[in-house]
Amino acid sequence: MTGRFQIGKLRIPVQLLHVDLVDSEEYGQRIEHETPFGTDFADIASAGGGQYETGDQMRASSARSIVMRYREDMGPNDRIRNLETGEVINVIAPPRDPDGRRRWLEIDGMVQA
Repeated sequence: MTGRFQIGKLRIPVQLLHVDLVDSEEYGQRIEHETPFGTDFADIASAGGGQYETGDQMRASSARSIVMRYREDMGPNDRIRNLETGEVINVIAPPRDPDGRRRWLEIDGMVQA
């Protein structure tokens, strides 16, 4: 095996979260609800970052590159919580199976600051 998927490299414990929109009687609108659906180990690396303007506000974001064991239940709208740091990473694209052998996934993520 080459690249970031090597035995012993997946050391960061992560919690996997599905995100659903649910109706809220309290707020009178739909809100995001996170449902944990598993834990695993991953390798998380910084993949750059930047600033952008939303309305009159400057915002910052930081990209993450995540490698973890293959899972069929990971989707492009899920989140990954790093259990060491508490950081929540939004999955921004469908997870990729780079060699088609269902051994590992490469996931692009974004952290909003």
